[in-house]
Amino acid sequence: MKRSIHAVAWVLLVVAAVVLWPERWGGTMTYVITSGSSMQPQFSAGDLAVLRTTGDYGVGDVVAYRSEELKRIVMHRVLTEQDGVYTFQGDNNDFLDPETVTDEQMLGKLVVGVPQVGTYLTWFLKPINLAVAAAALFFLFGDRRRDTVTPAGRPPVGRLRLHSLELPAGTVTAEVVEETDLDRLAQHYDRPVLEVEGDERRYVIDGSVVYSWTRAVQRTERRKTPQGRDWNYPARHLLAVPEAAEQKAVS
Repeated sequence: MKRSIHAVAWVLLVVAAVVLWPERWGGTMTYVITSGSSMQPQFSAGDLAVLRTTGDYGVGDVVAYRSEELKRIVMHRVLTEQDGVYTFQGDNNDFLDPETVTDEQMLGKLVVGVPQVGTYLTWFLKPINLAVAAAALFFLFGDRRRDTVTPAGRPPVGRLRLHSLELPAGTVTAEVVEETDLDRLAQHYDRPVLEVEGDERRYVIDGSVVYSWTRAVQRTERRKTPQGRDWNYPARHLLAVPEAAEQKAVS
Protein backbone atom coordinates (compact mmCIF):
# COMPACT_ATOMS: atom_id res chain seq x y z
CA MET A 1 0.00 0.00 0.00
CA LYS A 2 2.78 2.39 0.91
CA ARG A 3 4.54 1.74 -2.40
CA SER A 4 1.34 2.62 -4.27
CA ILE A 5 1.03 5.89 -2.36
CA HIS A 6 4.65 6.73 -3.15
CA ALA A 7 4.17 5.96 -6.84
CA VAL A 8 1.04 8.12 -7.07
CA ALA A 9 2.79 10.96 -5.24
CA TRP A 10 5.73 10.89 -7.65
CA VAL A 11 3.43 10.80 -10.69
CA LEU A 12 1.49 13.79 -9.38
CA LEU A 13 4.73 15.63 -8.67
CA VAL A 14 6.03 15.06 -12.20
CA VAL A 15 2.71 16.06 -13.77
CA ALA A 16 2.57 19.21 -11.65
CA ALA A 17 6.14 20.10 -12.63
CA VAL A 18 5.39 19.69 -16.35
CA VAL A 19 2.06 21.51 -16.28
CA LEU A 20 2.98 24.30 -13.88
CA TRP A 21 6.64 24.88 -14.77
CA PRO A 22 7.25 28.65 -15.07
CA GLU A 23 7.80 30.22 -18.49
CA ARG A 24 11.04 31.90 -17.47
CA TRP A 25 12.56 28.44 -16.80
CA GLY A 26 11.40 26.97 -20.09
CA GLY A 27 7.81 26.11 -19.18
CA THR A 28 4.49 27.52 -20.41
CA MET A 29 3.12 29.10 -17.24
CA THR A 30 3.46 32.64 -15.93
CA TYR A 31 2.58 33.61 -12.38
CA VAL A 32 1.72 37.20 -11.58
CA ILE A 33 1.27 38.59 -8.09
CA THR A 34 -1.02 41.54 -8.62
CA SER A 35 -0.39 44.97 -7.16
CA GLY A 36 -2.31 48.20 -7.33
CA SER A 37 -5.96 48.55 -8.27
CA SER A 38 -5.96 48.71 -12.09
CA MET A 39 -7.73 45.35 -12.46
CA GLN A 40 -10.33 45.73 -9.73
CA PRO A 41 -12.86 44.32 -9.02
CA GLN A 42 -11.58 41.07 -10.55
CA PHE A 43 -8.12 41.35 -9.01
CA SER A 44 -6.87 43.06 -5.87
CA ALA A 45 -3.36 43.56 -4.55
CA GLY A 46 -1.85 40.26 -3.39
CA ASP A 47 -3.94 38.01 -5.64
CA LEU A 48 -2.28 35.32 -7.74
CA ALA A 49 -2.93 35.19 -11.49
CA VAL A 50 -1.94 32.03 -13.37
CA LEU A 51 -1.44 32.51 -17.11
CA ARG A 52 -0.52 30.11 -19.91
CA THR A 53 1.43 30.87 -23.07
CA THR A 54 -0.69 30.57 -26.20
CA GLY A 55 -0.69 31.73 -29.81
CA ASP A 56 -4.31 32.83 -29.68
CA TYR A 57 -4.84 36.18 -27.98
CA GLY A 58 -8.03 38.10 -28.63
CA VAL A 59 -10.00 41.15 -27.59
CA GLY A 60 -11.34 40.75 -24.06
CA ASP A 61 -8.61 38.37 -22.87
CA VAL A 62 -6.72 39.19 -19.68
CA VAL A 63 -3.08 38.91 -20.73
CA ALA A 64 0.29 39.55 -19.14
CA TYR A 65 3.03 41.19 -21.21
CA ARG A 66 6.48 42.63 -20.72
CA SER A 67 6.24 46.39 -20.84
CA GLU A 68 9.25 47.94 -22.59
CA GLU A 69 8.29 51.34 -21.25
CA LEU A 70 7.67 50.38 -17.63
CA LYS A 71 10.37 47.66 -17.57
CA ARG A 72 8.05 45.29 -15.74
CA ILE A 73 5.25 42.76 -16.28
CA VAL A 74 1.79 44.24 -16.78
CA MET A 75 -1.46 42.28 -16.70
CA HIS A 76 -4.38 44.08 -18.31
CA ARG A 77 -7.22 43.30 -20.71
CA VAL A 78 -6.81 43.35 -24.50
CA LEU A 79 -8.84 46.25 -25.87
CA THR A 80 -7.99 46.08 -29.58
CA GLU A 81 -5.92 43.85 -31.87
CA GLN A 82 -4.77 44.54 -35.42
CA ASP A 83 -2.12 42.65 -37.38
CA GLY A 84 -0.49 41.26 -34.25
CA VAL A 85 -0.38 44.61 -32.47
CA TYR A 86 -2.43 44.99 -29.29
CA THR A 87 -3.65 47.79 -27.06
CA PHE A 88 -4.42 47.20 -23.39
CA GLN A 89 -6.40 48.83 -20.64
CA GLY A 90 -6.92 48.01 -16.98
CA ASP A 91 -10.51 47.26 -15.99
CA ASN A 92 -10.39 49.99 -13.34
CA ASN A 93 -8.51 52.50 -15.52
CA ASP A 94 -10.09 55.22 -17.63
CA PHE A 95 -7.08 55.40 -19.96
CA LEU A 96 -5.20 53.06 -22.32
CA ASP A 97 -1.81 51.60 -21.54
CA PRO A 98 0.84 53.97 -22.90
CA GLU A 99 2.31 51.50 -25.43
CA THR A 100 1.21 49.05 -28.08
CA VAL A 101 2.24 45.44 -27.56
CA THR A 102 3.44 42.78 -30.02
CA ASP A 103 3.25 38.99 -29.86
CA GLU A 104 6.88 38.83 -28.76
CA GLN A 105 6.03 40.67 -25.57
CA MET A 106 3.13 38.40 -24.63
CA LEU A 107 3.65 36.07 -21.64
CA GLY A 108 0.31 34.32 -21.35
CA LYS A 109 -3.47 34.43 -21.13
CA LEU A 110 -5.25 34.20 -17.80
CA VAL A 111 -6.15 30.66 -16.73
CA VAL A 112 -7.25 31.23 -13.15
CA GLY A 113 -7.00 33.79 -10.39
CA VAL A 114 -6.57 32.88 -6.73
CA PRO A 115 -7.39 35.61 -4.20
CA GLN A 116 -4.90 36.63 -1.55
CA VAL A 117 -2.41 33.77 -1.86
CA GLY A 118 0.18 35.46 -4.02
CA THR A 119 2.26 36.63 -1.11
CA TYR A 120 2.69 33.09 0.18
CA LEU A 121 3.33 31.51 -3.21
CA THR A 122 6.03 34.02 -4.12
CA TRP A 123 8.34 31.94 -1.93
CA PHE A 124 7.99 28.93 -4.26
CA LEU A 125 8.84 30.93 -7.40
CA LYS A 126 12.46 31.31 -6.33
CA PRO A 127 14.69 28.47 -7.64
CA ILE A 128 16.43 27.80 -4.33
CA ASN A 129 13.11 27.58 -2.47
CA LEU A 130 11.64 25.33 -5.15
CA ALA A 131 14.62 22.99 -4.71
CA VAL A 132 14.04 22.94 -0.94
CA ALA A 133 10.38 22.06 -1.47
CA ALA A 134 11.30 19.27 -3.92
CA ALA A 135 13.81 17.85 -1.42
CA ALA A 136 11.15 17.90 1.32
CA LEU A 137 8.74 15.98 -0.92
CA PHE A 138 11.48 13.44 -1.68
CA PHE A 139 12.13 12.73 1.99
CA LEU A 140 8.41 12.63 2.67
CA PHE A 141 7.39 10.26 -0.13
CA GLY A 142 10.67 8.80 -1.35
CA ASP A 143 11.21 6.10 1.30
CA ARG A 144 11.67 2.92 -0.72
CA ARG A 145 12.07 0.57 2.19
CA ARG A 146 9.80 -2.43 2.31
CA ASP A 147 6.54 -2.33 4.19
CA THR A 148 6.65 -3.73 7.71
CA VAL A 149 3.62 -5.90 6.98
CA THR A 150 4.44 -9.26 5.45
CA PRO A 151 2.76 -9.63 2.03
CA ALA A 152 -0.42 -11.71 2.12
CA GLY A 153 0.11 -15.41 1.53
CA ARG A 154 3.84 -15.20 2.19
CA PRO A 155 5.24 -16.47 5.51
CA PRO A 156 7.84 -14.42 7.41
CA VAL A 157 11.45 -15.17 6.58
CA GLY A 158 12.13 -16.23 10.18
CA ARG A 159 15.51 -17.59 11.30
CA LEU A 160 18.29 -19.17 9.29
CA ARG A 161 20.95 -21.42 10.84
CA LEU A 162 24.43 -21.29 9.33
CA HIS A 163 27.64 -23.27 9.79
CA SER A 164 29.70 -20.10 9.34
CA LEU A 165 29.31 -16.43 8.47
CA GLU A 166 31.86 -13.99 7.06
CA LEU A 167 30.76 -10.37 7.20
CA PRO A 168 31.57 -8.22 4.14
CA ALA A 169 34.41 -5.73 4.43
CA GLY A 170 33.42 -2.17 5.22
CA THR A 171 30.13 -3.04 6.88
CA VAL A 172 28.67 -0.86 9.60
CA THR A 173 27.77 -2.84 12.72
CA ALA A 174 25.16 -1.94 15.30
CA GLU A 175 24.25 -4.01 18.37
CA VAL A 176 20.70 -3.85 19.68
CA VAL A 177 19.75 -4.23 23.34
CA GLU A 178 16.89 -6.72 23.17
CA GLU A 179 16.35 -9.76 20.97
CA THR A 180 12.87 -8.44 20.16
CA ASP A 181 14.54 -5.37 18.62
CA LEU A 182 16.42 -7.65 16.25
CA ASP A 183 13.20 -9.47 15.35
CA ARG A 184 11.51 -6.17 14.53
CA LEU A 185 14.41 -5.15 12.30
CA ALA A 186 14.22 -8.48 10.51
CA GLN A 187 10.51 -7.99 9.90
CA HIS A 188 10.94 -4.38 8.77
CA TYR A 189 13.66 -5.18 6.23
CA ASP A 190 12.18 -8.57 5.33
CA ARG A 191 15.46 -10.30 6.24
CA PRO A 192 16.13 -13.52 8.17
CA VAL A 193 17.70 -13.61 11.62
CA LEU A 194 20.99 -15.43 11.12
CA GLU A 195 22.18 -17.93 13.75
CA VAL A 196 25.74 -19.25 13.41
CA GLU A 197 26.90 -22.48 15.08
CA GLY A 198 29.19 -21.76 18.02
CA ASP A 199 28.36 -18.04 17.97
CA GLU A 200 26.23 -16.48 20.69
CA ARG A 201 25.36 -13.58 18.40
CA ARG A 202 22.33 -13.27 16.16
CA TYR A 203 22.54 -11.15 13.01
CA VAL A 204 20.30 -9.23 10.60
CA ILE A 205 22.07 -7.90 7.51
CA ASP A 206 20.56 -5.09 5.44
CA GLY A 207 22.90 -3.83 2.74
CA SER A 208 26.06 -2.50 4.36
CA VAL A 209 24.59 -2.42 7.88
CA VAL A 210 24.82 -5.46 10.18
CA TYR A 211 22.55 -5.50 13.24
CA SER A 212 23.43 -7.98 15.98
CA TRP A 213 22.27 -9.15 19.38
CA THR A 214 24.31 -11.21 21.84
CA ARG A 215 22.73 -13.86 24.00
CA ALA A 216 23.62 -13.22 27.64
CA VAL A 217 25.56 -16.20 29.03
CA GLN A 218 24.86 -16.95 32.69
CA ARG A 219 27.98 -18.39 34.30
CA THR A 220 27.61 -21.19 36.87
CA GLU A 221 30.02 -22.58 39.44
CA ARG A 222 30.04 -25.92 41.18
CA ARG A 223 30.09 -25.69 44.96
CA LYS A 224 29.73 -28.30 47.65
CA THR A 225 26.96 -27.58 50.10
CA PRO A 226 27.30 -28.34 53.79
CA GLN A 227 25.13 -31.45 53.23
CA GLY A 228 27.74 -32.86 50.86
CA ARG A 229 25.65 -32.65 47.68
CA ASP A 230 26.86 -31.02 44.48
CA TRP A 231 24.64 -28.39 42.89
CA ASN A 232 24.96 -25.91 40.03
CA TYR A 233 24.48 -22.47 41.45
CA PRO A 234 24.25 -19.30 39.37
CA ALA A 235 27.09 -16.97 40.29
CA ARG A 236 24.74 -14.36 41.74
CA HIS A 237 23.31 -16.94 44.21
CA LEU A 238 26.64 -18.25 45.57
CA LEU A 239 27.10 -17.55 49.22
CA ALA A 240 30.08 -18.27 51.41
CA VAL A 241 29.66 -21.49 53.40
CA PRO A 242 29.71 -20.72 57.13
CA GLU A 243 32.85 -21.98 58.87
CA ALA A 244 30.83 -23.85 61.52
CA ALA A 245 28.89 -25.69 58.88
CA GLU A 246 32.14 -26.74 57.15
CA GLN A 247 33.57 -28.13 60.44
CA LYS A 248 30.37 -30.06 61.10
CA ALA A 249 30.47 -31.53 57.65
CA VAL A 250 34.07 -32.70 58.19
CA SER A 251 33.29 -34.33 61.51
